[in-house]
Amino acid sequence: SRLLDVCQYRYQAFIEAMHRNDTRQMKEHAEAALHLAKEAGVIWAEGTVLPAVARAYFVSGKYDTVDGIIKQAMQIAQDIRSKTVDIGALQTEAEFAMEQGNEAACLQALQKTFTLCRQQGYINAGWWRSSVMSRLCAIALEHNIEADYVRTLIRKRNLNPPIPPFEKGGLKGIWIENWPYPLKIYTLGRFAIVKDDKPLRFTEKAKHMPLKLLKAIIALGGRDIGAEALIDTLWPDADGDTGLRSLNTTLHRLRKLLGNDMAITLEDNRLTIDVRLVWVDVFAFQRLLGKVEGMLKKSDAKDDNFNNLIDRITAMYQGYFLKDIAEQWALSFRERLKNRCLHILAELAQRFETAGDWQKAINFCERCIEIDNISEENYRRLMSIYNKLGRKAEGLAIYKRCKESLSLHLDIFPSQETEAIHKSLRS
Repeated sequence: SRLLDVCQYRYQAFIEAMHRNDTRQMKEHAEAALHLAKEAGVIWAEGTVLPAVARAYFVSGKYDTVDGIIKQAMQIAQDIRSKTVDIGALQTEAEFAMEQGNEAACLQALQKTFTLCRQQGYINAGWWRSSVMSRLCAIALEHNIEADYVRTLIRKRNLNPPIPPFEKGGLKGIWIENWPYPLKIYTLGRFAIVKDDKPLRFTEKAKHMPLKLLKAIIALGGRDIGAEALIDTLWPDADGDTGLRSLNTTLHRLRKLLGNDMAITLEDNRLTIDVRLVWVDVFAFQRLLGKVEGMLKKSDAKDDNFNNLIDRITAMYQGYFLKDIAEQWALSFRERLKNRCLHILAELAQRFETAGDWQKAINFCERCIEIDNISEENYRRLMSIYNKLGRKAEGLAIYKRCKESLSLHLDIFPSQETEAIHKSLRS
């Protein structure tokens, strides 16, 4: 029993060293604990300690040995039917796969880990580190792995979402919409605030200025927004002291409305939305756009990850940013965002057209028209594709849509360039 006591001490010392990122101490204590477990002849202790040895070797760069060690732990778990040992080995395997960018192996191990954790009622373990667990939870939610259990775990452990980008090893992270954020804000095609998964209800008249302040903070980028810029935007006629008082009063009312004083921080007269507590659709959308733009520049636009990003972009863009606000601070950002999205979709349409993937090219052209139904360029591209395919009737139908939209919204006729394609379609 004395050997087992010292083994337990060494194992706990390993965990303490791991939380301090002390690689040397991790290895020393893990190896000592394993030696003591074997000497004591307690197979359960050996199975518990083996993942610790694997972790110590992994962070030391001894990657070639860890798989075998984890398999030993899994075999022990099977032999003695220990769910605890199995969870420790499986989670270690999932972490290593995540760090090495092996998504398939990570997902497989994660599915087994969280299924067992749910069945056993796990909420904590000594080797759990919040930074690692938040990444594993984010990946699980992305792939709908034990989603209800994972969200419960996040809430009970008070885990913060992994601030993007977390890309070590190649597994990409975007702000996960189904992470249980205390607050979620939707601005694309609608304006809505969701608190603890329930929509906030309020009378627009009573909350007009607090909500307008929130919208302005988002439109101006959401981070380190100077008080002076907000005062100039929302109270342009107020003098310095009056404007600052108006801002402070409105911010207090906004925090009260949101029910969270930390959701929007004010430091050195600069306001920031805390992305650990608040998910904003347009911020996540911008990150998606950035990832796709980077992949297009690298011509890295053929894998499943890219296709998934495109699907998410088209699904997330539900309409214009803050479509009910006509003031310049919203209009400017709205147009930039719309044009950025259109540029990506138009480039994709062009690439698929060049590659002869006609249906995908048509789909992206249609999406461009949905987003901007008064841009003749979008109509012309689709008319030209139908003309090349000999699908004249469909091309003429697109021309009719173009002509009607231009007449209704701009009171103009199609340009000569558009009419030339129309003429070709009729020949």
